[in-house]
Amino acid sequence: MLLRDILPDRPCRITYRTFLPWNEDTLAGLCRWDGKELISLDGDTYSTDDRILKYETDPDGSLTVWYESQWIS
Repeated sequence: MLLRDILPDRPCRITYRTFLPWNEDTLAGLCRWDGKELISLDGDTYSTDDRILKYETDPDGSLTVWYESQWIS
């Protein structure tokens, strides 16, 4: 699924998470959805076309999303 498929019609914070090569869950980034566009909170670039593996809606209405990383060794 794409991030755009799960975005609410209201503003929210989005936490990006991924899995390290040894399968450990880790924080990867933060952004905010203002209802129309994504605003980076950490200087990285985010897109509504980002491929999401899974997601959770947190009790405060924010989203946590997981994506698959490409690791360079």
